[in-house]
Amino acid sequence: MIPEPEVPDVVDPNPDSIPIPDPGSTETGVSTNTGGAGTQASPFSVTFDDEDGTPITVVINNVPDKEIIFVPSAEAAEYTIDNAVASYKNNGTTEHSITVEGSEPTVAVSNIPKAEVQFTQDAGIQTSVSVTSNDVQTDIKVTANTDGSSQSRVTQNGIVSTAESEIVGTRTTIQESGEVVVDTPEILSDLGNNITTQTSLNTNGDVVVSAVRVKPDGTQESVPVGSYAPGSEVKVQNINGAVIVEIITSLGSTKIFTIRSRK
Repeated sequence: MIPEPEVPDVVDPNPDSIPIPDPGSTETGVSTNTGGAGTQASPFSVTFDDEDGTPITVVINNVPDKEIIFVPSAEAAEYTIDNAVASYKNNGTTEHSITVEGSEPTVAVSNIPKAEVQFTQDAGIQTSVSVTSNDVQTDIKVTANTDGSSQSRVTQNGIVSTAESEIVGTRTTIQESGEVVVDTPEILSDLGNNITTQTSLNTNGDVVVSAVRVKPDGTQESVPVGSYAPGSEVKVQNINGAVIVEIITSLGSTKIFTIRSRK
């Protein structure tokens, strides 16, 4: 089982926080105050207020010995620690990213409004949101680590399905339906094939994995990896010019797919 990253406890924001005007949108209000970082009280908060129900306030937690940089704009409020960015957009959606030098950022977008984005204890970043259908709640957590790897966890009725990517530049989308789609970037195999993978986890925890291989002559091939029951774990890696997809099924069996160099 993939361990869940630890998110530090948050502290209520300073009551003397200074509101930042919402530029043209009533969907997200942002407030901040002066203050330090590290072990000091968290100086930033975000309030989702769509004028439909009780506003929701998220306190941006601190990471020991790290400074949070706040950058407001007309589109979003962004908070940065080192190479990790938490973005709360004025339409209520969120995005997080982490950048490893020389690579595209590892990104997660939540199209479900009012998701929570927090920095993890080791200065990674995590987006979490819950959806309810037919009185059944599904909890979704997507984490980007400082090395650019990422994990997605979908939990329903205590059963956890996971998708882990060790490929930097992976993009994860939490769709409005609650489905989590994990797309790995193009990897050039040792014989010149461009390989991408996609892992989808629905709110029931069902897992579908597929891959696409584009040959040097431009021919595109779909590589079905399979569908798996809730409770399964998927790991995608780039090893020695091959994309390796490892699956531990809900029954505990392991399947390994190597997608690389066939012409």
